[in-house]
Amino acid sequence: MHNFTIDYTDGLVINNNYNDVEFAKDKQSHYMVKTYFVHKKIKRSLQSHPDQLGITATIEETHSSSDKTLLTTNNCNLGCWLMPSFVKHFVPYHVDIYYNDKLYQSDTMDCKYKLVNFTLHPKDDRELYTWMNVIENFKKQMHCDISIKNNTVASTTEFDHIADVKYNTDDTNKQYYLGLHIGRFYQPNTQMPDINYHPDQLHNKNSLDIINDILYYYTTII
Repeated sequence: MHNFTIDYTDGLVINNNYNDVEFAKDKQSHYMVKTYFVHKKIKRSLQSHPDQLGITATIEETHSSSDKTLLTTNNCNLGCWLMPSFVKHFVPYHVDIYYNDKLYQSDTMDCKYKLVNFTLHPKDDRELYTWMNVIENFKKQMHCDISIKNNTVASTTEFDHIADVKYNTDDTNKQYYLGLHIGRFYQPNTQMPDINYHPDQLHNKNSLDIINDILYYYTTII
């Protein structure tokens, strides 16, 4: 059997690090990957529960996924890795891997109870505070744990109610499920914004706009 791993630590990468030659005999020498954007709805309902003191009411949330939107279709030789998209902002992906014209493996990104890392490159402390407030809200929405790569955050306890794990900005550790970079990124040797990080450009964008584009662009435009 072939072994595919789906890596969300820096964009989306499909690794095929084990190619079973015997299994592939008389079969295709490539695999196909379809990536989708998953529309998610959050349903909230008020539930009543009897207890010893009477009736208590709680708000319960259930998540349901609607139709998927196809983003890319790619073919790749067995034994080779594939980056289906160069996008670096948050995309709630669903991935289908096909081999020999049959669905071989599927995966839907799910941050719940997993570690999500943010590498932060703020221009000043005010921007850092703005971003950490948004990350705190993201943590509550996703029910995930948060790691932060930033020298200021790593050197203080002020954000410990948000950051479960802290690293210096240039730390190379990648022991997390999803990795995102927040900052202002440009194409090499130019002042043109890198649309892989800034899908809606940078013109007239403030600190809140920048992080919202990276976290919520794909939940508002499609």
